[in-house]
Order: sequence, then C-alpha cells, then structure tokens
Amino acid sequence: MAEKRDSRKNNFNIIRTAACLFVFTGHMGRILGTEPPAFSGYVLHEMGVAILFMLAGYLVTESWLKDPDLLRYGIRRFLRLWPPFAVMVLIMTFIAGPLVSGLGFSAYFQSWYIAYLNNLRLYITYSLPGVFTDLPVPNTVNGSIWTMPVEAAMYVITPLIAALLHMRRRSERSFMAAAVLTAMFLMLDLYFIAFMRGTQVVIYRTDLISAHHMGLSYMTGVLFTYPQMKKCLNIQKACVGMGVLLILTRAPAPLVYFFMDLLVPYFVFSFALAQEPVFQGYGRKMDLSYGIFLYGFFFQQLTMQYIRRNGMNLGFMSILIISILPTLLAAFLSYYLVEKPLQQITHRLIIWLS
Repeated sequence: MAEKRDSRKNNFNIIRTAACLFVFTGHMGRILGTEPPAFSGYVLHEMGVAILFMLAGYLVTESWLKDPDLLRYGIRRFLRLWPPFAVMVLIMTFIAGPLVSGLGFSAYFQSWYIAYLNNLRLYITYSLPGVFTDLPVPNTVNGSIWTMPVEAAMYVITPLIAALLHMRRRSERSFMAAAVLTAMFLMLDLYFIAFMRGTQVVIYRTDLISAHHMGLSYMTGVLFTYPQMKKCLNIQKACVGMGVLLILTRAPAPLVYFFMDLLVPYFVFSFALAQEPVFQGYGRKMDLSYGIFLYGFFFQQLTMQYIRRNGMNLGFMSILIISILPTLLAAFLSYYLVEKPLQQITHRLIIWLS
C-alpha cells in the first residue's frame, strides 16, 4: 500500500517547517532565561531538531538509493547544506557582528572576530567580540549551528550504512539488520540519558553524546525507508500514540525518551506519508525552513537585547512574534538569493554528470 504512493505527494515540507518552528519556539524560552516549552517532558527545540534529523535520514537515504553515484550524491548534499550556511556565517562576521557589537565598529575589526570563520570548516564557534554579552544566553550569536557537523557526518556515512545493510535489495534480512542497528542506537541513547545526563564528550567542538542522540533520529529515518515500516503506518494509531505520550509526562526520563523515540517517528512518518497528503503543495515553490533554522536564533537574541536595553516588559508570545518577522524575511532572502539558485545549479550539474 505505502510503497505504491507517489513519492512526490507527501507532507514532508510542512513537517520540516513545523520542526524548525519547534526549534525557534523552544529556543525562545532559553533566550528569555526561562524554562523552554516542552511536550511530555521533551523540550520543544530538542524535539524539533530530532524531527529534522529523522526527515534527513529518510530523504537523504531515499535520494542515495535512487541514484547511488558518489559524485552526484556529494554535489547534492554539499550544495544543499554548506553554501547557505557559509553565507550566514559571512553575514554574521562582517555585517551583523560589527553593527551589533558593544565594542564599536573599529574596535570590533581590531579584535578576534575572524575566529567566527572557523564555522566555515564546521569547527563550531558561537561568539563574536562584544556581541550579546549580557543576555541570558551570553556570547552566543547562533546556538542552533551545533548540529551542522553532525548532519554533515550523517551525509558522509549514509552510503556506508546503505552498503553495509545492502539496502538496495530491500530484503527482509536487510530490514532486520537495519532494525537491530537502530535498536542498538536506542539502547545506547537510553544509557546516556539514565547514567550520563549532563555529561559531555567533546571532539572537534561537538558533543558526541548529543550527536549520538541525533544519530539515533537519523537512523530512525533510514529505517522508515523500508517498505516493511511504511506498510505499518496509520495516522489514527499515530494520534493515539501521541496521546499516550501526554499521559507519560511525569514518568522517569529514560521511559519518556524510550516512548518518544518510538512514537514520535511513527507519528511523523504516518503524517508525512499519509495516503491523502493535504499539505502536499506546501513548500514546493518556496521552502523557508532552512532559513528559519539558520537565522532564527540570531534575531531572537537581537530582539531580546533591544527589549532589555529599552526596559520593555513583554511576554513570551509578544517577543516570539516580534522576532519571527525578521527571521522570515531573512529566510525569504536566503531562499531566493542563495538556496533556489543553488538548486538550479545542482540540477544542471547532475544532468551534465549523468
């Protein structure tokens, strides 16, 4: 049933945008210095990032399986991920940084601002000199970018996973191997939550424990590319599962995360691959999700700084709405000036290489 669906008719774009807005809304709580909004004990921005990695695991793997050519695959992934990110880094370093910095324009360029360019090699650097130094999340221009090296790593290992599991055969043996591998990721993740919560193991400025959690989400997306998983999807059962999660709000963290890791992906892919995808047209002409992810944190910090310096007393929703407006504008410009031209370049390169 599921494997007969038109692959172009789905709800992936609306889910991706919703996940980016989850990240945006969750971060708003941190930026205000309060508890971030949560769903069944799972903070909203963590859920949003996990959903984004699930979608990436599914879509990137499907892309590789349809065209398992390393060069074309590398071009698609690189041009999708890095150039829009690089443009954001350059804008923050050479335009936003000196304009926002408390050091002043001249002092800014005489300081260590160039260190922010380390982000171009995915060596994550959060701060710029004199920027956002007195906020609840201090010295952080964009807290979302920690996921970039993790996502890049997932892109690199996807062909290896597909080859290891013989995924192109779509055999029962391959499916069982993928299920076992995903279960191993899950068990290790639950161990980290139960016994190493708050612990960090940092390599190349990336926390490997947080990266493993995103790796679990990505691997879950890979698992849902199998017809054996797709045929089990049912949006009504998925809604019941989400109701179960609400009941588990007060349960111990490992138990909550266990059911989250089972039921949230089931809901996401049941909705994404619904037989009658109501939102199939959403995002076909303009997808702002990546731009929201790239620029949202900065504009939230900028809004917070303006409010604090002017002694304004605004609530959560007011600040959220004020900060989303410039974010959407930046996402719009990113899409039409960077992402859409890159899609056209990618398409031409793939045709030329085919």
